[in-house]
Order: sequence, then C-alpha cells, then structure tokens
Amino acid sequence: VLHSHFSGIAYTEKGEKNHLPIDSNPPFKPLAEEIIRRGMGIDIICESPILEKDALKIRGIFNGLGIKI
Repeated sequence: VLHSHFSGIAYTEKGEKNHLPIDSNPPFKPLAEEIIRRGMGIDIICESPILEKDALKIRGIFNGLGIKI
C-alpha cells in the first residue's frame, strides 16, 4: 500500500510557504482516476488548510468515480 500526502503548495523564493486547498493545483480528480486505473492500494493524507472539508471532497471524487470509501 502506497502512503501519500496531497495538497497544493504555495512557494516563495525561499521554498515551501504553505499548503493550499485541493481546488488549487494540482487537480485531484486525474490522480484519483489513475489510482483507480492502476488498481493501486493507497492511503491519501489530506494536508489542506481546510482539512475536513477537502478530505470530504477527496472522498466525493472517489465516490463519483464509483469507488466507495
């Protein structure tokens, strides 16, 4: 099982500034589609600043693609 963290990230000239909501880049749905296509076992940790809301969005994306989690 792959263990992965997901969120957009804002950068400054000095490096990572902060995490962004999942509606920013990169988009999550193409990643979800590829995870399903490959039949991957994966744990996804949402690192968004609006954690609970975006974790439910991730779940909703998978549910919309036919994967009930």
